[in-house]
Amino acid sequence: MPQFARLLPILLLVPVLGGCVREADTPPSAGFPGLDAARMAGRPDCPALAGRYSTVADAGSDPALAQALLAEPGADALQVVHAGTSLQFASWWPPAAVASAARDLAGSDRDAYARWWTAAREVLSRPLQPRASTAASDLPGPTPVRIGTVTPTCTDGWMDYGTLVDMGPPEGPRRASRLRLARDSGGGLVLRNDIEVDRIEIPLWCGDGCRGPTLYAKRETRWARFPPAPETDAWTLDFAALPTPVKVAASGKPR
Repeated sequence: MPQFARLLPILLLVPVLGGCVREADTPPSAGFPGLDAARMAGRPDCPALAGRYSTVADAGSDPALAQALLAEPGADALQVVHAGTSLQFASWWPPAAVASAARDLAGSDRDAYARWWTAAREVLSRPLQPRASTAASDLPGPTPVRIGTVTPTCTDGWMDYGTLVDMGPPEGPRRASRLRLARDSGGGLVLRNDIEVDRIEIPLWCGDGCRGPTLYAKRETRWARFPPAPETDAWTLDFAALPTPVKVAASGKPR
């Protein structure tokens, strides 16, 4: 009972002070175009994100957010395709990067390279159309494209990409970060991050993973823009410039 009596004044203050949140809706860089009002077919709440985007953010983008593009490491373009009410996010690598990765595989694992070489010739020896790349995405090794499909959740023309937690220093309070995507009128992909930059909590222990009541929180909006990338007519890989697998060379029957 004495312990509860000591906590009672604090608990009575929580309804008064709790939930005090300061929003700082920082506008994007002055050089960023306005948002495109187009929407996905059949999804009026979702932005029309279809397009091909560079993986290098424009000047004026938040440095940390500029590293958050959905493309995989090393890709030079991200292509978004509408697939009914879903979206396909395809990371594309240039031919030189795929050839370099193939040579590395040949030097490190000859059997794996032989399997890749046989499968890749079936798919990549002919011009690969950007919109017909599912077979290439499934290759067991170096490939020009990897595809992921998502069913988006959207609000007011923004696609929600999720909430991140613990972006602050290890010794500080946990901070939430909400990442959203849209397309602008200049054909660029816009990333918006509403991030909590400060929080004051009542330090009450309430079990592992539990946080105390919030007295004050400050949120800011950070932005990044990835400009449109040129569309490519087709993608090809020069197999003559790659090592021929030892087993294939010995048989004299390259496929």
